[in-house]
Amino acid sequence: MNIRSHNRQRWALGDFLRLVRVWNLPTAIVDPYVGYMIAAGAESVSAFRLCAAMVISALVYSAGMAANDLFDIERDKTLHPDRPLPAGLISKKTAGRFTALLIFLGLCAAYSLGPRVFLLCLGLVLLTFTYNGWLKHRGLIGCLNMGACRLVNMWLGIAAAGGNKTIRELWPLPATLAIYVAAITLLSLQEEHKLDKKGLYALVSGILLTLLPLAGFAVDRAGPHGSAWLALVPLTLLAGWVFATAAVAARSLTPGAIGSVVRVAVTGIILLDSAILFSQGKPVEGVVCALVLAPALLLIRYTAKRPAVAPTA
Repeated sequence: MNIRSHNRQRWALGDFLRLVRVWNLPTAIVDPYVGYMIAAGAESVSAFRLCAAMVISALVYSAGMAANDLFDIERDKTLHPDRPLPAGLISKKTAGRFTALLIFLGLCAAYSLGPRVFLLCLGLVLLTFTYNGWLKHRGLIGCLNMGACRLVNMWLGIAAAGGNKTIRELWPLPATLAIYVAAITLLSLQEEHKLDKKGLYALVSGILLTLLPLAGFAVDRAGPHGSAWLALVPLTLLAGWVFATAAVAARSLTPGAIGSVVRVAVTGIILLDSAILFSQGKPVEGVVCALVLAPALLLIRYTAKRPAVAPTA
């Protein structure tokens, strides 16, 4: 085995991690964590059910990212030639089998938590493939589809908790996440189009405006729940981070610059989720959620930036 072949095998795992956008996984697993924590009573937290819900989210999210590249392989040969599939680092057949395995494992894990969680997982899979295969490039309806994916993802955690609180009581919280993600998706659609400064700031302002209802809710609850005001801290950090990145992107307005704003906004889901927990008077859980930002940033630094390596014999 020559050195180049050895290096190719060494990076095989890295190629699959890039295929599933491993740097975004922390943003997916915190959604069911938040849903579980806001629905379960302090005395009824089950480590198994909580971890299972997070694993289900990770598996389905990873399958969705892999499927995204399978559907877009021809477009990516021009727009993103460094991704594992267009670069030839992973074959379509291997990626398809890998995606099917992830879905199967996710559904099996969901089945272990009962019929409600299983049905939600199945719905999440369907929404994911509806987006990737049909609605991704269809404007607002595609954005709403992506927002619905995140809504169901948090709802999955609520269902796994099996507490007294139901989605009927808690729906504004996952809905806030859904609207935020829909706004991010709308911005991401502009990476392939020419966008001027006014357009960029208008879309970024739309993203930030989705945070206002949660901020108002937190202030309103600061009386009966003294720690609820802490939600303003991660929300302020998130708003400042997104706006500062947008200000830098406005200098060049290249697809890469717009993509950096999208990446920051997606990573900022962790801060939004922590704010949701703070707003519900759960400061410890909110801090735990916010701390997930550290490994997410490390994954972006050491995984997302790795250049593709052409396969060798």
